[in-house]
Amino acid sequence: MNIFINRILDKLPVHTHTKDVIAKELNNIKRGQLPLLQDPINDYFLTGSKKHLERLIFNIYFRISNQVPQHIRLFSIHRKELQLFWPYETHRSLFQYNNPKRDSLRSQLDRGKLDVLKNIEYKRHCWMMPTSCTTPKQDIEGFEFKVPGSFDKLRLQESERNELLDLIFRQSTFIARNPVLLSGKKRQNPIVEIPMSPMGEDLSEARIKNLFNKKTLNVLYDLRDEFPAICDENEQLLLSIINHGDTNRNLRRLYQRACFRSYTFDPKTKDFKLSQLCKIL
Repeated sequence: MNIFINRILDKLPVHTHTKDVIAKELNNIKRGQLPLLQDPINDYFLTGSKKHLERLIFNIYFRISNQVPQHIRLFSIHRKELQLFWPYETHRSLFQYNNPKRDSLRSQLDRGKLDVLKNIEYKRHCWMMPTSCTTPKQDIEGFEFKVPGSFDKLRLQESERNELLDLIFRQSTFIARNPVLLSGKKRQNPIVEIPMSPMGEDLSEARIKNLFNKKTLNVLYDLRDEFPAICDENEQLLLSIINHGDTNRNLRRLYQRACFRSYTFDPKTKDFKLSQLCKIL
């Protein structure tokens, strides 16, 4: 091991296993992930704040060494295709509600209402049309608009796409339903909001395309990086560190604070649930 790295690790007040992971990852880590280790370590030595150690522990066990669920990997691969079927809500449609702040789709998902998900349909919307498509569009409220499948270059079957979108929206709603997972952090509402111009006119096609692209990128970042589900292996490893008799009180509290925003995903039952790590702080 590099002598310089060894000296740094000796001065880091973290568990031996965490040091071993850092040493291993520094030799194998992708360049884009290097800041996940480098930044909190540098910040800790500059300020002495344990908040940076908490961030380091989170980055190691929830991002770098964490096993990303299959639906999140597929989300990353097929994001452009999913955009074509992504649920949205226009500001013009809000006029139909007596209380838009309470009844809008966005508001209900912010409150974590699971019943809303049963009524969401993942239909092809009328924007981001293939250039070869000559079928005239309806107006911005064309909820019944359907594009012939031959125009879109789709890689997912309809059932696969619907299941994938349902898991994405259920994961986001699960986070909203459990404030402990947020802990002051802002979650991205998954619904695309399509506003009107100041003159009450429809937005341009380019601006609407950007809304879908930005929204899906933000939701992917939330579910994969900001509020990731922890894999079973890492959950058990962290529990063993926290509950081990040789772990001193300060170190135990450090890991508890770093990991209390934890939940798991069962790939067999497709269920999300709060982790045991979330219950021991």
